[in-house]
Amino acid sequence: MQVKFFLSFFLATFAAAGVVAPIPDGCTTGEDLVRRVPVPLDARNPSPVTGGPVPQIPVGVRLPVFRVHKTYAMGMLGRGIKKERMDVSSSSIGTIVRRYIGDIRRKPNQGNGDFEYKVQIFSRDPLIIYIRNFVSSEEIDYLLQVSEEKYEPSKVYSSFDGNLIDDKMRVSDSAWMDPKDPVVRSITQRAREFQGWRNKNTTVEPLLVQRYQVDGFYNYHFDWDESRADGNRVTTFMSYLVGNCTGGGTNFPFLPQPSDGRWCDVIECDEEGRDGYQGIIFKPVVGSAIFWENFHPNGTGHTGVYHAGLPVKSGMKVGLNIWSWDSAWIKPGS
Repeated sequence: MQVKFFLSFFLATFAAAGVVAPIPDGCTTGEDLVRRVPVPLDARNPSPVTGGPVPQIPVGVRLPVFRVHKTYAMGMLGRGIKKERMDVSSSSIGTIVRRYIGDIRRKPNQGNGDFEYKVQIFSRDPLIIYIRNFVSSEEIDYLLQVSEEKYEPSKVYSSFDGNLIDDKMRVSDSAWMDPKDPVVRSITQRAREFQGWRNKNTTVEPLLVQRYQVDGFYNYHFDWDESRADGNRVTTFMSYLVGNCTGGGTNFPFLPQPSDGRWCDVIECDEEGRDGYQGIIFKPVVGSAIFWENFHPNGTGHTGVYHAGLPVKSGMKVGLNIWSWDSAWIKPGS
């Protein structure tokens, strides 16, 4: 008991210092690495009683924050890729929810005609929406084909010092999609319309396809960047293109397990599937997407969206990331 308590205190101390806990030399698998990322003690056991708001991070605790490649403003614009503009007004959670569920019809694509995807609110705080059949099978086949020649090892930069993080943080291959491609534009437009009419400072970033093979993973992180004073990723779509794997779920350690068992077709509910991880694990259901807001209405980053791509134990997982960037976002108090 004393050893267990000491280990928990040790990990929490590293989190408070904003440092990733050191990885023992003998740990070589993605699962070893993911399980050693520090998580605040109160996040390990979300309240099973209230089922309400996400547990708050203790005062003084800093979680390790990492961002994909450089930020959109610095990295993608440097590549000469034109930004896709969209219209976001600051609003309450209730207004945001109503805005998202207002229109669930998909625009025609690839000659398939008009058809529907299904929207379900998974969490209101943070706002997380589950979208069934967000990407069609034809679109999936196309994205997998065009991404094959674009893959390169994924990169991650620490928001603390800006240095490239090694494979203790992330093991996958990434492929940026061409925003001018007709199929990519169709999916981008769908993501834009799903979010409603936001201010003209908010743009959809170029789509990113990520491939995780055996032992591939992405350790716990935020998509929003706490080091920035202005401009940030305000929303995220995580869609699945290939999910013929064991492991590879998307884990939100701060979210309490829902009481309604009907969610069990898209989240892990039994002990074997949860595999000792806390919080929620979304299964990689092909064609479906998870959407979430990265910030509170007051502009502060939401710690409830801390998440990880769990290690793939067998098979392969391919995901599609769609981020929205608000250049007008200003860090509260700056």
